[in-house]
Amino acid sequence: MADSLGGSSNLWWNPDALGEGFLHGKLNKDEGPKGPTASDLFASATRQQWSTYTNTFIPIENKLIQYATDPNTVTNAVSDAKTGVEQAFTAQQGATQRKLQGLGVQLSPDEQAAQAKSSGLTESLASVQAQNTARDLTVQRQQGILGSPAPQGV
Repeated sequence: MADSLGGSSNLWWNPDALGEGFLHGKLNKDEGPKGPTASDLFASATRQQWSTYTNTFIPIENKLIQYATDPNTVTNAVSDAKTGVEQAFTAQQGATQRKLQGLGVQLSPDEQAAQAKSSGLTESLASVQAQNTARDLTVQRQQGILGSPAPQGV
């Protein structure tokens, strides 16, 4: 593996054997970059990320800000809870009437009054509970969105 001069035939061990053009001409050409530079690619990626953010996330952020700062949000949530309970009890009363008719049972006026009273009390309790829960959770959600989940007095 030794050449005639007593050196190695491996070109990497003998840089003079590679020639002048290898180190200076091929590796250090001053032709400029071929294609986009790393800086260009980074700038393009940054512009694309900003475009995605403005088109996708800013509308979502605006909806969250609207929800968290609208003074009618809590009122609407309480109203929706009340309406939902009323609809549920109305549907249940209709189902109970159909079930009794299907069984051939007819309630006396006193039994009907007692059932109406019981149903009314249960509906009132459910409505108040739903409204309180809706109010508390909506306020808590608004504060969480705004980044200030302040502790509530118990």
